[in-house]
Amino acid sequence: MKSIRDIYKTGKGPSSSHTMGPERACQLFMREHTDASAFRVILYGSLARTGKGHGTDRMIRETLAPRPVDIRFNMDDDVPLEHPNTMDIIALQSGQECASMRVYSIGGGDIRIAGRPEPSNGTPNVYPERNFAEIAAYCKHRNIRLSDYVAEREGDSIWDFLFDVWNTMENAIQEGLTRSGVLPGGLNVERKAQYLFNQRHIDERPETRENRIVCAYAFAVSEQNADLGTIVTAPTCGACSTLPAVLKYMQEEKRFSDRDILK
Repeated sequence: MKSIRDIYKTGKGPSSSHTMGPERACQLFMREHTDASAFRVILYGSLARTGKGHGTDRMIRETLAPRPVDIRFNMDDDVPLEHPNTMDIIALQSGQECASMRVYSIGGGDIRIAGRPEPSNGTPNVYPERNFAEIAAYCKHRNIRLSDYVAEREGDSIWDFLFDVWNTMENAIQEGLTRSGVLPGGLNVERKAQYLFNQRHIDERPETRENRIVCAYAFAVSEQNADLGTIVTAPTCGACSTLPAVLKYMQEEKRFSDRDILK
């Protein structure tokens, strides 16, 4: 199995294919063309047809800001595409094209760039075990905790990576709890996390409070995800809220430190 770094990826929601991948592509292209005065981005296939619904256009403008961006949605089904999530990013100087890059958002926040070599094998396998049953048997045989097993396979640097992941998850909860109003998308869905968190009752039972707080945390992250906030895939954008909600509640109840919660 590959590293757990492949599970937890940080980026803008609500879609690893329609926002995280394009965000990563725009960041790369902007670093490579710092002299560009403006950009043009052409979206094809699925990115064109669902781009506005996923906020792809908004994410592109925010990522390439403060330089102006001309975003075009190419709906022509006759255009040959190697991948349904295809985009062209073009650098402009004085209105003239000076560089371009075709990008395929292949899922999970990963991208492939036309004309550039792909990583030979991607992320290497670091876990020889094939499933959790084998991992559990290994830990039992060695009399070690699961966290010890992860450090053994990944190296101690994994804790710094997971600490950054946890900070991002916590920030998504805190930001989500401070915001109210209607989420983008045209359905007039109201944010509920803040209301749910503050909806205390004098005679509230412990079980009811637990359910309310955990749900408030989960709503907070989900609503940040829907509003192009920065979240962590766990393991997808759609499932980004459950793990941080449960961990945050457990941390508060057990009074764990941020480092303790990881182990």
